[in-house]
Amino acid sequence: MNKSDFINWIVKQAADVANYNSVNNSKNWLPADIAELNNRSKNDQLIRGQKVVPTDTNNWTHQSSLDQNNTTWLREKINQGGWPKNNAASTQAWNIAQHADHDPGFQRNAIEQMGSINPRSPQLAQLIDRHNINIGIPQVYGTINKITLNPKTQAWSSTPHEISDRRNLDQLRGHMGLGSFDKFQTEQQNILKTLAKPN
Repeated sequence: MNKSDFINWIVKQAADVANYNSVNNSKNWLPADIAELNNRSKNDQLIRGQKVVPTDTNNWTHQSSLDQNNTTWLREKINQGGWPKNNAASTQAWNIAQHADHDPGFQRNAIEQMGSINPRSPQLAQLIDRHNINIGIPQVYGTINKITLNPKTQAWSSTPHEISDRRNLDQLRGHMGLGSFDKFQTEQQNILKTLAKPN
């Protein structure tokens, strides 16, 4: 699926998704579920905020287990109450959805529901890119880089995954509220400096 087909697919689904949300959001999220979402989102960010080596198998195993558990929980809650419309809760749900790389079908559903509420947001752009990479097609907005280690120099490098339309990239990014691609890449290079080196 190319960029144009994917965007058209989102637009086509918007009416049905909006109807889905109007029915399911009427049930609302219970306060206890909002509190649980907040706690799960904090744990998601906490483990990723640790200064670890990207090749640390134990850390990635822990992350994978947490992601799968969070995805299962969030899927159930969305089926019951729709995507949370509260900005803070929506961001917390997105934190979980973007890390559901093991389940691109769930990410696609999250894209549909997020897009029906706010079709232009940096968060939605990043989730679309992650979903595309997970199903083997180019990213649209250039928000996802891959980090690799040079075994000889022990130096990390950060390069973008394949992008569908480099010529119009900054225009597409601006449409979603993102800054320039060059600025983003500079930020990514700075992040490399915070990574721990392998033993």
